[in-house]
Amino acid sequence: MNTTLIQLLLGLTLFTSACTKVEFQQQELRLTHDVEADALDLNLSYRGLFAGNSGLDVACAWLQGMVDKQPRFIMVAWPFEFDLETIGDPWVLEHVDVERADLTVEDGPRMHLEQRLRLQSAQEGVARANAALSAEWVKYLGEADLELEVEEARTNFSWMDVRTLELIHARARQGGPWISLGKDALHVHFPCSQAVFHGALMHIADPTEMEEENRVLLKQAIGLLSGLSYKDEVLEFSFSFTQGRGLRFLTPEFSPDKEDPGALAREFSGK
Repeated sequence: MNTTLIQLLLGLTLFTSACTKVEFQQQELRLTHDVEADALDLNLSYRGLFAGNSGLDVACAWLQGMVDKQPRFIMVAWPFEFDLETIGDPWVLEHVDVERADLTVEDGPRMHLEQRLRLQSAQEGVARANAALSAEWVKYLGEADLELEVEEARTNFSWMDVRTLELIHARARQGGPWISLGKDALHVHFPCSQAVFHGALMHIADPTEMEEENRVLLKQAIGLLSGLSYKDEVLEFSFSFTQGRGLRFLTPEFSPDKEDPGALAREFSGK
């Protein structure tokens, strides 16, 4: 499997590493759009925090940074684990504020964190994200053997084909866009062949090989859809910021495969 291609297909050009720092039993995510302020607010509720596979010391250091309102966060699970200081983009660091990082410890012990981040100048941020993703695609596909990339990518995306990678490369050379931010919705634009479009639809309709956790997330994503179209070999779908409540995801509850899932809570809280 070609990891770089998978990351690009998922838009993960800012991912950190293959080792998890902090994990959690469940998470609620809510994204809202403040149109007048031109800002995006991301609220993250982490329930049942425990150490990842990087070890207890790394987990404590990572969590301390979150509590200290450093710009780091996790969405759903790895590889959606981000440390904006490590990425080092001056514009991002200037425009992302961590407005809340409240940690609580319950009996068990069991630890929870409520976090809120705000992206100022959201429209410019989206434009920069489109430019960055386009640049990554141009660099990657310009040097790639597309037949080989498709063969390797089919480990995770059985419906991938060369035509789709050609369309992605062409769109990247034009600068995108891949995502756009409207007044009431977030829009995603993905170039793909008709065969890939049909394959993806069939996979969604009958996700027999999908893990149960991912099925739950897929069902929620479908429930948030406010628009879907396929025209001129571009798949476009929209997620509505419903009545100001924003986009909300709740991950399935996860039982940690750890001998002592409460170790991080005891070490970090001193209990």
